[in-house]
Amino acid sequence: MKFDINTITVHNAPMRWVRQAVAFYQKFGASEDPALHFKSDFVAVYPKLIEVATQMGLIAAPGVVATPTFSIAGGAYGANQSVPILCATSGAEIRYTTDGSAPTTSSAVYTAPIAIVGGEAGVLVTTTLKAKAFKAGMTASSVASATYDITL
Repeated sequence: MKFDINTITVHNAPMRWVRQAVAFYQKFGASEDPALHFKSDFVAVYPKLIEVATQMGLIAAPGVVATPTFSIAGGAYGANQSVPILCATSGAEIRYTTDGSAPTTSSAVYTAPIAIVGGEAGVLVTTTLKAKAFKAGMTASSVASATYDITL
């Protein structure tokens, strides 16, 4: 079986297997044997499917906080934006910056959607929003980043 992470394809294994592996892992984690639920051909490749799904960002590696996501994609906008930040890891604390620097445990704590605002009419204002999630006993997430260009 050949896996190609760069193009997010799984050769010789139906993509539904990846979706099933992700759903199973998210429900049971490593505590339940997939052989109790699936056929042997699926079970034989289950560990590799989980590895691929982790590398694809479909699930967080065990002990690692999921990378935050922005509900509004970066891009060019003609109006101010209010950007919600989400994290799939329950109980994780999201920290963010709007100056392009990487968030740390000292950065602002996310409590409400982040206001991305423009300046004077016709003047471009660029804001780079970055977020990182933290949870005690786990490795911090990767940094999520998006750039917003606002021209009012």
